[in-house]
Amino acid sequence: MRGKLVKQDPNDEPASELLKKSKAEKAELIKEKKIKKSKPLPPITDEEKPFDIPASWEWVRLGNLVTYQNGYAYKSSELTKVKKGLPVIKSQNIMTLKVQIKQTNDYIERPTQKMLKSKIHQNDLLMCLSSQSKNPEPLGKTAIYDLSEPALLNQRVLKLTLINIDMLKLLYFFINSPWFHFTISHLGSGSGQSNLKLNEVLNMLIPIPPLHQEGKIVKMITYLFTLIHN
Repeated sequence: MRGKLVKQDPNDEPASELLKKSKAEKAELIKEKKIKKSKPLPPITDEEKPFDIPASWEWVRLGNLVTYQNGYAYKSSELTKVKKGLPVIKSQNIMTLKVQIKQTNDYIERPTQKMLKSKIHQNDLLMCLSSQSKNPEPLGKTAIYDLSEPALLNQRVLKLTLINIDMLKLLYFFINSPWFHFTISHLGSGSGQSNLKLNEVLNMLIPIPPLHQEGKIVKMITYLFTLIHN
């Protein structure tokens, strides 16, 4: 499947305005102490931009659209197969780009406050940060947590929470696109196991269209995927 942009509508509010609103929302969350202030990401240079986009679109670093939380390193003695408490989400739970609670899933019956810092809620994006070095395919695979019940995040899975929830499906499709996945899967380093660093993820570039076009793009991709899967 290959996408082609239709003629851009000059009446659409440019993506720059959408990003200004997201920046203001993030500043308000910091002011209310709901999130911590993070180090500013570097400006995007022309040399970094991988391809041209319409004038009404904007390149933005992924880290400017989300807040993040790393997973918790559980000891085997803390885990149980008994379906009590909260399920633990590991990389194998998101390999199909959809969160799947398996029959053999691990659970934490009585999570500590430290464990609860890695709690997952509906509409969080979960990204795999590790894979075997001979097979980088899982690196960067991302799923939307669409279950109503909360869960806990295991280490080497990154939780990304959007500042503007309206961008959720668009970011999900972009992050799981062949172009994004090819780029990020070649960033992994390590012997025996490839690992993505947090800074590499936050600095990844995302092309953002005007909000009205976002809705049309998501609607069309969703429709085409429905045809493919049927």
